[in-house]
Amino acid sequence: MSGEFDYYIDGVYKIPSLSNEEQEVLLECIRKGDEAAKKTLAESYLKLVADIAKEYSHFRFEDLAIEMLARGNDALVEAIDSYSREHDISFHDYAENKVGKAIFDYCKDIFVD
Repeated sequence: MSGEFDYYIDGVYKIPSLSNEEQEVLLECIRKGDEAAKKTLAESYLKLVADIAKEYSHFRFEDLAIEMLARGNDALVEAIDSYSREHDISFHDYAENKVGKAIFDYCKDIFVD
């Protein structure tokens, strides 16, 4: 892995995880437009993005790890913005699906081109 990637990963894993209750409070605050809550939730889910990017980085994509993180982080923000309890899925699963798809699509496009 690149030094940048490893440095980023080390920092991400220092961010504390949220309890389910804390996450629910943040989601409610986000629905009311609280940008600080959105930032806190996003930061707590950077580990998810990192984990998914690490999975793909083992398959010939080491050099693309930083871009995978960027794509995953963008998808995470999109997941936060678009999540609703009406989706009938937990936020974690919703975010995991969005982030995983974004990183997979990026890798697929690189591999196919």
